[in-house]
Amino acid sequence: MRLNLVSGGWTRNSPWGTEHAFAKYLQADGHTVTRVHTGETDFSFDRDADVSVCFKDVKDRVADELLKFRGVKVVFQPDDIRFPDTREDMSYMRQLCDHALVFEPDGIGVATDELGYKRVARVMIPVDADIYRPNVNFAKVFDVCFVGNMSREPRHASRWKMRRIIAEELPNVRSVFMTQFGVSVINQWYNQSRIVLHHATDVGQEFGTGYGYQSRHFEAGYSGACVLSNEVLNEERMPGLNVFTSERDLVSQVRRLLKDDTWKRGAEFHDHLVMSQHSLSCARALVRFVQESL
Repeated sequence: MRLNLVSGGWTRNSPWGTEHAFAKYLQADGHTVTRVHTGETDFSFDRDADVSVCFKDVKDRVADELLKFRGVKVVFQPDDIRFPDTREDMSYMRQLCDHALVFEPDGIGVATDELGYKRVARVMIPVDADIYRPNVNFAKVFDVCFVGNMSREPRHASRWKMRRIIAEELPNVRSVFMTQFGVSVINQWYNQSRIVLHHATDVGQEFGTGYGYQSRHFEAGYSGACVLSNEVLNEERMPGLNVFTSERDLVSQVRRLLKDDTWKRGAEFHDHLVMSQHSLSCARALVRFVQESL
């Protein structure tokens, strides 16, 4: 299959972004990928490709090229469609694409029934297993870490609550919350931590819960970390993933995992991702969706 992968983040996210992971595993599976850089004056576009997959949104000259494209046109949305700005982006992209892929199952109904996409499916987010991997050369420096966006926007309130709970209830636990970082060192932080925390962005759900598996689950999991995540409400729990469901449960789970080095069993989640070929499976799910849309 021939694919255009259209993104404004090829340079900014290189080589760690979702679009790079899709390109890597699609090419590994024998497909031909053209990387289309939006916002650049000089870009390549395969007009005879079978499909163009756009990450988030597309504007300017690439949007004009997409309008003329006769193959299957798909938008991949890795952000929660419950957010007004994400929904606005998806509404705009409906002018350019007939089909959509979302990272969590609840987005299917919204994209189909409210935004008018013809076909929609959930495809999980791949990550590059050669970048996110166990590294025994890093000593465990932290008991707990979180790496990610912690703006003061309401959508990140639960992450600030995690930080407060750890500081107040577990003062002897060595913790670090990395809010400004170079993407290249994320794998190092994960390898230096006994537990990696995750909390979904806030869309009105209770603390300790969230929707869909996000990239942090897979980045930390492939790194071999013990991942402690909010309960994912609309997906089955993945083997080896540790979860908390409330403020009290967060404290209880951190204590349990640190006791007698129980956190070392977190490698079970890594093993599940490797054995199931998670990232390659994501790329193949995208291809199946396109084949069914031709």
